[in-house]
Amino acid sequence: MTIRTARPLARPRILGLAVALAVASGGALAPAAARAAGDTAPPPAAAPAAKPAGTPVRWDQDRVTEYASELNGAVQSLRDEVRRQPPQTPFAKRQAQHDLEEDMRLISSSTSYLLEQLKSGAGREETEATFRRIDSLRLGAAEHARRSLLPDPLMKDLVHAGELWNRMKPYYYGKQ
Repeated sequence: MTIRTARPLARPRILGLAVALAVASGGALAPAAARAAGDTAPPPAAAPAAKPAGTPVRWDQDRVTEYASELNGAVQSLRDEVRRQPPQTPFAKRQAQHDLEEDMRLISSSTSYLLEQLKSGAGREETEATFRRIDSLRLGAAEHARRSLLPDPLMKDLVHAGELWNRMKPYYYGKQ
């Protein structure tokens, strides 16, 4: 049984942000974006098996450090933009905005720490835990950003930070 509504359930701004976050996170929010768009299609019967991680590409300390530097700069500017946003009026949106600001603080701290580790000569084994921490924080921030009402210009910064993170991913997770 499918329930249909007379009016759309999602605002275009919220849907646009969810789509931008899906692109930035490598498509992890696509089902959430579809739900926000009012898509009532039933979920697939069985989720496809996750692809095993490939062999990480050959470690290039200079290149990974350069990517980490770019990622750190992008995250710092994104954090500043999020902090400049006026407080949301509805309590639920205000709480999501506060959670997003906290996520951005933690991500900013983690990317700075990753950059310091890489500059001091730490390799894949020493920095992998920090990189995975950034990944989990990034997914939480994407969910909080989806629930808050942020203006459209932030999508550009979100997508850019996600692209920079994706450039580093093969060095830690391998190519798929």
